[in-house]
This record gives sequence, C-alpha cells and structure tokens, in this order.
Amino acid sequence: MKDMKRNLLPLLTGLLLLAGCDKNVSEANEAPTCKITEPAAGEWGAGSDLVIKGEGSDVDGDIVKVTLTVGGKKIADVSQDPFTHTVEASDLVAGELVIRLEVEDDKGTKGSDEVRLTIVENPAPTCRITEPVDRTRIIREGGLTIKADGSDENGEIVKVVLKINDEAIENLTLPIDHRIEPQNFTSGVCKITLEVTDDEGAVGMDEVTITVADNLAPECTINTPADNGKITRENGLTITAEGEDPEGELKRVTLKVGGSVISAVNSLPINHHIEPSDLSLGNLTIVLEVEDNYGAMATDEVTVEVTEPQPGTMTDSRDGKTYRIVEIGTQVWLAENMAYLPTVYGPNAGSEQTGNEEKPFHYVYGYDGNDVAAAKATQNYKKYGVLYNWYAAQQICPAGWHLPDKAEWQILTEYVYNNIQPTLCYEYDWQDQKIEFEDWNIAGALRSTDGWEPFNEPGRPGLGAGSDQFGFGAQAFGKRLRVGEGGGFYYINQQCNFWTSDALNASEDGCAIYVDRISYDVSAGYTGPERGQGVRCLKD
Repeated sequence: MKDMKRNLLPLLTGLLLLAGCDKNVSEANEAPTCKITEPAAGEWGAGSDLVIKGEGSDVDGDIVKVTLTVGGKKIADVSQDPFTHTVEASDLVAGELVIRLEVEDDKGTKGSDEVRLTIVENPAPTCRITEPVDRTRIIREGGLTIKADGSDENGEIVKVVLKINDEAIENLTLPIDHRIEPQNFTSGVCKITLEVTDDEGAVGMDEVTITVADNLAPECTINTPADNGKITRENGLTITAEGEDPEGELKRVTLKVGGSVISAVNSLPINHHIEPSDLSLGNLTIVLEVEDNYGAMATDEVTVEVTEPQPGTMTDSRDGKTYRIVEIGTQVWLAENMAYLPTVYGPNAGSEQTGNEEKPFHYVYGYDGNDVAAAKATQNYKKYGVLYNWYAAQQICPAGWHLPDKAEWQILTEYVYNNIQPTLCYEYDWQDQKIEFEDWNIAGALRSTDGWEPFNEPGRPGLGAGSDQFGFGAQAFGKRLRVGEGGGFYYINQQCNFWTSDALNASEDGCAIYVDRISYDVSAGYTGPERGQGVRCLKD
C-alpha cells in the first residue's frame, strides 16, 4: 500500500501540471488590428483638405482606446473606430507628414498602422489667350474673336471667367472661342483678362492688351487720263489707276466708263485700254469705286473730252496735253519735247544714289522740289518739257507712240541730208590759202530759230540758232548732270540731247542723240543713264 502511494504521487503531480498548462493556453490574448483606409501613402496637394479615415478590430475582445496622431500631434476628437477626421488645407505644410493610428484592446494589447504622405504645394492651373495677340491693333468693324485654352496638371479647372475691360463674361468653358460683334465694343485700349480656378482653389491668369481702332477708308486714284483733259479718239483711251486699303484688303473694285461697268476690271492696279471704235465724241466720265473687307468705300472720278484729232496735233490721254506733230519723210515725230510728268525731283536726287538704282527720275530744268503742279507752272516746263533719266525715258511715250532707237534717228538725219541745200563753207590751209567747200548743216535744219546762244565760226555759217526747215523745232533745253558731276542743270540755250531706246552698252551707258549749236552734224554717243535729257516720241 505504501508503495502504491509512492507510485501515484508523481502521476498526480503530472496531472496537476497538465491541468495548469491547459488553463494558460485558453487564457492567451490576440492583439487588435487597425488600418488607415484613407489616404494612401504618396503625395497630397496642399491646396486640398486632408480627409483621414481609419478602422480597427479585436477578435477576442474589445477595442477600448483609439489614438490618432498627425505630424506628431495627437488628435483629441478621435477616440473610437471607425472614424473620419479632416485636416483643413490651411493647416497643411509642404513636406513629409506621418499619420499614425494606434488601438488598444480590453486586455491592454496594442495594434498600429502608419501612412506617410508628402505634402506638395498645389500648382496653379495655366491658361493662355491665343487670340488676339498682345499689343496688336485690330479694326473695330471686323469684330473681336477671343480664343483661349488652359489646363490643370493635378486636378481640373472648375471655373472660367473672361473679363473685357473689367466686365466679366462668366459661364464659359475651355477652350474658349468667343465672338464679340462690332456694336458691342468701342475704340480705344482694350484689356482682356482670363482667370481660371481649379478644384483646389488655385487661380491662374493671362492678360493681353490691344488697341481697337475705327477702320480707315480705302484709297483710290485714277492716274490717267487727267481730269478735265482732252483725248483724241484715234488713239483710244488708256485708263490707269491704283489704290490700297491701309488696314485690310479690297474686296471689290468697280470701274465705270460712261456709266457702264467694265467687267474685265476687278482688281488694282488698273491698266485698261479702250479702243477708238468704243469711244464717242464729247464728255466722258470715268468713275472708280473700291470697297474694303469692312464695308468702307472710296471713289475717284474724272471727266475728259473725247475729240477728233486736230491736224498736226496729238493729245496725250494721260494728262490731256496736246502736242504739235510733224511728218518728216516717212516718219511722224512730236514737234515738241515730251512733257509727261508723273513725279518730279530736284537735281540732287537721282538713280546714281544707293537705293535708287534703275529707278525712273523726272526733272524740270531749274526746279528743285517735288511738287508736280509747281514744276508745271514754271516757264522752263512750258517751253522745254521734262528731262528724263534713261530708265524713265524707256516708258514715257504715250500709247501709239514710242521712243525711237538710233536707227530711226538715222532715217531722220538721212532724209534731212537728202532734202537740204549744201552750205558754202571755207577754211584756210597751212599756206593761208582760202579753200571753199560745201557741207550739209543737218543740225541747223532741225534746230529751232530761237533760244540758242549765238556761235560764230568763220567759214561755217548757220551755227547757233537753226532754220527749223522741217518743223522739228529742236530747242536748247540743256541737261541734268549726275551728283558726282555737279548734280545740277547745265547747258541751257547751248545744246539738246535726246535719249534713244537702244539697250545699255557694256559700260552700262545709254545711247543719246546730240544736237548742239557748234556743229552741222547730229551725232550719237553713249552717256550715263542717270543724266536727265529730253525725249522726242515717234509715231508707231
């Protein structure tokens, strides 16, 4: 019995220990869990409120304590789960922000979760006014179209306000294509402002300033024929005109001749010829009308008299000037110098100057200015006409006439030679013996009877003034020299030089015909094309 007790004692002790182990296992506590459900780790814009949400659970008990810390600061009003807490945007500072949630159960066991955020400043939205362009000038009559776009890289634009001189236009969305009609805005300085606001309250802005001007009317001018001039029907009528719109473009050009619209003309510049058969004698009114793309109009009007040609005359339809003409052999020449003067310059301006190369220049002997009317009022213009540089001379003869070339001048001088009487001349040889001979004074037969300085050379009568035997009437009108040669007018009453249509030679000089008071001959030679010389036109 005693031995049995001794053997049962270890057994009872082991049973008691097993019972104690079962008690400890049944009483083990499982830690609570918790999670920050919002926000997720990452970046957060400083312009938006931060909403924090969290929850927790305990599988074998209850959560009795909830602690939320934001940036190390305990949030007192969060004490139970689930919870929602808002941090105002104004309390957010750029940088790292740690959000920590901790829960404790009824047995004192704790669980936690943590989210790390990077708080970034909210970039403002961007916007741009693409039309009109800043510091430009627009025409009020054309209205105003405003175009703009914008974007927000980390959100969306929720408000768009367009201001014109501080008057707001709301309820717009991007992109903008907004039209303002002419009657709804005035001339002057106009400030256009665009403001956009994103979903976090950040604002972006763009601004342009423009000048709004009233439309200037277009301009047009009928250059030829001249108003109140005369034209001869046999030459027909050439109408030239030009115009422009300083602030837009011309959308309509209408030319009316005698009340009838010339359908072939619809643009500028105009160079329109009317055949003699389409002209009636009497007064003829020519009207030019132009209209720009804003509806503004301009007109010009001239009236000319269409006449039958008078015997021995030609009327230039460009300015209405009538010239005497003369038939010499098989040719019909102007018996006066050409006097068409579209522009005028003083003697110190010419095509020899940089920037003026090959430009046409017109001069009136002794006149220094640019006023065509004043130049035409001078006695030299009335008597001698106009001096042209070579470039102007090539295009100065009126329709039906042309600038003769050297060969055509040769025809003239040969005809004169064959139809004048020789002049008896004499000279002395080396033994002082008088020798008589005949010579033909061609230049004298073409020179006018007045306006030439006398020139006496023994043995050669007929120098100085001429006989004007054929009515050609070559007058001593002088010339204009280049600036490098003195840049003035010279040799009036002494010589006359006429340009020809021959091309410039290898030295870039133009061909001219020389008639002077000291020679019987009419010669040809080359001279600088910048000089101002006379023009005689030959009938086609």
